Amino acid sequence: MIFAEGVECFRSLELEKRQVIEVGNTVTVLPWAGDKVVNTITALLRGKGISADCFAGVIDIRNTSKQEFYDAVSDILVDTRPTPTQLAHNVPDTIIEKHAPFLPKELRDIGYGARFFDVEGAWEWLGNMK
Repeated sequence: MIFAEGVECFRSLELEKRQVIEVGNTVTVLPWAGDKVVNTITALLRGKGISADCFAGVIDIRNTSKQEFYDAVSDILVDTRPTPTQLAHNVPDTIIEKHAPFLPKELRDIGYGARFFDVEGAWEWLGNMK
């Protein structure tokens, strides 16, 4: 029963066609991509000053509009593509493993970037937003 309600809601909102939804001053982005792509898109948006958070494959952006989202996407795509390590450098806490506190930040950034970011996949998805 709950699954059927979910399918009905998905269809009624036409989510197979829509990936960006604006409700009030919040934009919800549904990339329908893996966590690494979603994490990367979120990090790239944050790098443009957009207040983005992600959870379970969904990106929520507070205090913004669809147009501001699309403007940020355009700005991201004209920038030089960062590496996963460069994105990890801006993550405040990259200590995720037992021995990570003993590693220098530069080394943790390499591991974190490789584990949580997919720049190529994010770039491809963002390119389709134009």
